[in-house]
Amino acid sequence: MSLDIIEDSLSNRGFSLAYDPYAPYTCARHGQSRGDTALQSLYLCETCASEFQNNAFRNIAPEYVGSPVRGYCLHCNRRFNDVQMRQWYLCGICNRVIRSIGRSVVADTYLEEWWEQEVQPHFPHLELELTDPPELRSYGSHRAEGRQSEVDFICTDIRRDEPLFGIELKTGRGYITGTSIGTKMTRFQLDHSDCDDILTVVEREDIPIYLAHAQVIDRASPPTVYYVAVGLWWTDLFSMRHYYQQRRTRPPENRPAAYYDTRMFNDMPTFVRHLRENGPQNLKTNIDSEGIPAIYRQA
Repeated sequence: MSLDIIEDSLSNRGFSLAYDPYAPYTCARHGQSRGDTALQSLYLCETCASEFQNNAFRNIAPEYVGSPVRGYCLHCNRRFNDVQMRQWYLCGICNRVIRSIGRSVVADTYLEEWWEQEVQPHFPHLELELTDPPELRSYGSHRAEGRQSEVDFICTDIRRDEPLFGIELKTGRGYITGTSIGTKMTRFQLDHSDCDDILTVVEREDIPIYLAHAQVIDRASPPTVYYVAVGLWWTDLFSMRHYYQQRRTRPPENRPAAYYDTRMFNDMPTFVRHLRENGPQNLKTNIDSEGIPAIYRQA
């Protein structure tokens, strides 16, 4: 910001700073020069590339566009005959965020398909709606004034036309319990900002919120990659409070995060039993009588 002021002041007087061939590149999403900004290659379909450029990247065109190839779009995870590599300058944080969105898209579909197969036949009156679809936003938009906290899914009892509970879905490469693919998670982390969003929705909507974890892994389809969801687990706010371990600053973003023992999670067949035993209503009763559980501590 100080450098911008200096440059503006010099420009008003007909001067400019000398060109620095070794200056940090400017991140297309941040709009600021950052030391870890580098040229990143993203295989995207035409639709997703346009959304990235026009929204998150502030109308900045890619530095380079490759020839069409048959492969998967990094964002929507669909296979195309004409997906193209596009390159932008991106800092480390933005690059990680961008590459995580596609995993969330796959996880949402995985939960919706599980619901349709395992829950809908037994509870046709329960309708699950995706209320916060994953999308790449411009940097800082999550802090925008007036932004309303949301969770990923809301379940509505259509007989009474009222929300019954919500689900916040997170993704990761590790699995929680059982025999699955890859590495078993030893602990689970959740940013304080995500915790705050969950608690805000609980208070605003007066419904319990569940936390779910989807294991999503990468598979190669050269020169592209695609994502596959292979596992799903769930927990509730009271279990989160019970299995809370500590607060730590999560690198590299230096954001405070809550850490939990993974024993707070259950496999998905138990969620069907939970619904059959009026679990959401029981949780709401507990919240009404005990208050919203404190799922993390500031220090």
